[in-house]
Amino acid sequence: MKRKLLLGLGLLLGSTFAKAQWASPASTWTYGFTGATAATVSTAGTYLSTDASPFLAAPSSGIVRVGIPTSSNATFTVDPTANTLATIASSSGSSKFSAYNIANATEVMSITFTIRFEQIGATKPANNTAYVFSSGYNNGTSTLYSNSNAVYTSTNSNGNLFSAIRFLYNNTNDNFVLSYRTTGTTSAGNFSGALSGGALVPNTNYKIEVYQNNSSADKTYSHLVGSTTTQFTVLKGCYHLWVTNLDATTPTPVRYLLSGNYDLPKAVETGADNTDLSIPENKKLDAFLIQGSANTGNYSRAILKGAVTLNYNESVLPVSLTSFTGKQSLKGIDLNWQSASELNNNYYEVLRSENGKDYASIGIIKGGGTNQEVHNYNFVDVNPVNGVNYYQLKQVDYNGTNTLVGKTLAITFGNNLSEFKVSSNGNTLKVFSSVNKTGLTNFVITDLQGKTVAQVSKVLDKGYNSFSIDVSSLKTGVFVAQMRNDNEYKIAKFIKE
Repeated sequence: MKRKLLLGLGLLLGSTFAKAQWASPASTWTYGFTGATAATVSTAGTYLSTDASPFLAAPSSGIVRVGIPTSSNATFTVDPTANTLATIASSSGSSKFSAYNIANATEVMSITFTIRFEQIGATKPANNTAYVFSSGYNNGTSTLYSNSNAVYTSTNSNGNLFSAIRFLYNNTNDNFVLSYRTTGTTSAGNFSGALSGGALVPNTNYKIEVYQNNSSADKTYSHLVGSTTTQFTVLKGCYHLWVTNLDATTPTPVRYLLSGNYDLPKAVETGADNTDLSIPENKKLDAFLIQGSANTGNYSRAILKGAVTLNYNESVLPVSLTSFTGKQSLKGIDLNWQSASELNNNYYEVLRSENGKDYASIGIIKGGGTNQEVHNYNFVDVNPVNGVNYYQLKQVDYNGTNTLVGKTLAITFGNNLSEFKVSSNGNTLKVFSSVNKTGLTNFVITDLQGKTVAQVSKVLDKGYNSFSIDVSSLKTGVFVAQMRNDNEYKIAKFIKE
C-alpha cells in the first residue's frame, strides 16, 4: 500500500449531526475517521478496513473500503485530527468510499453525513464531474458496494440498489445539480429524475440526510425544521432527501422533491431479458457508498467531515399504516385505514378540520393492542361540513402517548349537490330543496351522535320544492337534517326549541 503524509485541510466546518431520526432507533451505526492512520493513497487498488495494516479504522460492524481505478489520478486522504476523508475524484472509472455488511440493519434506514465539494486551484472542474450517493443491500460477494463497479451500470447492482442520488457539476453555472436514479438496464443507468430544492455551491459545507423505506408499509419520522419538530411520512419503496447549507447565516434544511412529490421512488433495475433486478421489498439496507467520476484534470475534491451516522428501526411508529383513505358516501364521509402491525395501540382518534390547521376530535375507534397482523378500520363522519373536510388520524398508546399516523386527507363534501336548506319553527321543520330531476327523495333527521330520530320520503319535482316535516316528537336540542336523492347527499343542522 502506497502512503503519503497528509497535507492540512482547511476551510472545514465542525459537523452537526441530525436531530431528526426514526422514532426509537433499533440500532445506530456510526463511522468516523478519528481512529484512522493519517495517510494519502493514490495507487490503483482497494484499501479495506480489514487489511493487515489498514489506514481506515475498523467500524463497529461490517467492512469499510476505498477503491481507486487505474489511470484516474484519484486519491484518498484521511486526517484523523480533523476527522475527515478527502478524495480527488477519478478522471476515468469511479473512485469509491463504501461500507457494507453492517450488522443489525433493517429495511428502514436513515443516513446522515456532511460533505464539501471543493475546487482545486484556479481552474474550474470539468463539466459533468459527478459524485453519487447510493445505499442498498450487499447481495453476495461481487456487488456494487464491495467492488470497483459504478452505480451507472446495473450489471453489478442486481437486487441490491435502493437509492442513488447524483451531484452533477455544471461548469457554466459553477454548481452541482441534483438528480436521482430512475431506471437502469444491464448496459447503462439513468439519472433523469431532476430534483428541485436548489443547486449546491462549491467550497460549501452541506449536511445530507436521506430517510429510506424499503418496507411494505409507509413509515414516519420526525424532523426539526427551524424550531419546530414536524412529522413526515415516507411511502413504502421510497425515500426523502434533505440538504442543509451549514455555512448559511441561518442553516435551514431543505427537503428535495421530484415534480412536486417528496417521495423519491427506489431505483428500478431491469436485465437484458426484462427481468426485474430491483432490490426486493423488505430487504435490509446494510450498505452505502459515495463515488466520484468524470473528474477530467482532477480539479474537484470531495471532503467528508465528521462521522457518517445510520439509524435503523424495524417498527418506526407504534402503528405501521399501509393505507388511509376517505370518500363521500350516502352516510357522510367514509374513512378507512389498514395497519400492518401495531404495538400497545389502545385506540385511534379521528380528527377533523375545516381549514387544515385547527383540528378537533370527532370519534374514537378501538385499537388492536399489539399484533403483527393486517387490521382494517372504518369510521363514518356523519356530520361533515359542506366544502373541504381535512382528516388526521391519531394513535394513542395504553400509557397515553399519542402520535399522528398516516397522511392528512382532504375530502370535498356536498359542493356539487342540489340546494338544501331547513328552517325550524316550533314543531315544524320547513324544508327548501332544489333537485335536478323528479324522483323519490329521502329525508332523515339524526341527533349529533348520528342516531336516526325521524325520517320521511317525498317525491320531489325537478326544480325548486318546499314542504314541512312534523318534528313535535323531538326533544329540544341540535339536530342534523339529511337529504338523500340517488347518489346525492346533503346535510343541514337546525335547533329544535
